[in-house]
Amino acid sequence: MNNNNICWSCHSSIKPHALFCDVCSVVQPPMSISPFQLFGIKPSFDVNQQVVEETYLSLQKQLHPDNFVNKSPSEQMYAMSAGANLNDAYNILTDSVNLSCQILEINGFMDILNRKPSAALMGEQFELREALDEDENLENLKQDVAKRIEECYKNLSASFSKQDYKNAVDQTIELRFLTKFAKDVKRKLRKK
Repeated sequence: MNNNNICWSCHSSIKPHALFCDVCSVVQPPMSISPFQLFGIKPSFDVNQQVVEETYLSLQKQLHPDNFVNKSPSEQMYAMSAGANLNDAYNILTDSVNLSCQILEINGFMDILNRKPSAALMGEQFELREALDEDENLENLKQDVAKRIEECYKNLSASFSKQDYKNAVDQTIELRFLTKFAKDVKRKLRKK
């Protein structure tokens, strides 16, 4: 991992977290950085998805393997690794559950998705699963879950704004269940 801010090729100083050297334009070795650092954005649940998309496409174009065909094996390897890191970061920033977990980890809350839901949420999960199994009013169920997901987004945003990380943990666990459940409802509707 290159964390010393010196280009491995020309030995010039580089900016922290730079993918490329400003002097010689050579791709740098993989670094341990957060998705927010890689995309040059502030850690936030309310990231501007258009900025994420534009940054992703720009970096993806710069790191495309065709650009490194005539480069050294080291540069090819660094570019491939940087491209994989870019894809991982993009997947985190564009998925609300992963994004929430990333912000919570930055603030010291680890292994969120391994935590058990509250007793109240477990009861709600049971009721929703029962409604899905009974196969009644699937369209209404789909709409209700979509509303709950939207409410969960709003609550998460508010929790992060207030730095209420305990509530954000609970909301993240609920959002993960609801997004999975919404997919199950859609799958069942397609089978009808």
